[in-house]
Amino acid sequence: MKKLALSMIVYNETDSLDQCLKSVAPYVDGIYILQTGDNKETLEVCKKYNAVVVCDTQVGRIKIDKKIFDWLAKFFRWAPECKIGDEIFLFDKPRNKALAMIPKDYKYFMWLDADDVLR
Repeated sequence: MKKLALSMIVYNETDSLDQCLKSVAPYVDGIYILQTGDNKETLEVCKKYNAVVVCDTQVGRIKIDKKIFDWLAKFFRWAPECKIGDEIFLFDKPRNKALAMIPKDYKYFMWLDADDVLR
């Protein structure tokens, strides 16, 4: 049984992602990354650390329509700063997709952002 997996969502990070993976790679048994951008340099950094990468530029992105705008205004009790037609990123679906990438033979996982460094 593998013990520890790293799960991440990245957009178009390169320098910070390289520092992050360099700091954590020696301590994890596998790296699983959901890339929500389309930067090829980010993919090269991931390859350097033998990360399993899935690219999905649409997961978590929605366009604000009148129904969503009205719901946000009602839920938060103030007019949202976004406007109808804006695109926003919802974190829950990408996070769940990234976590689902981890094979079942891992006992534990950890989550880092691309600008985190393990010390």
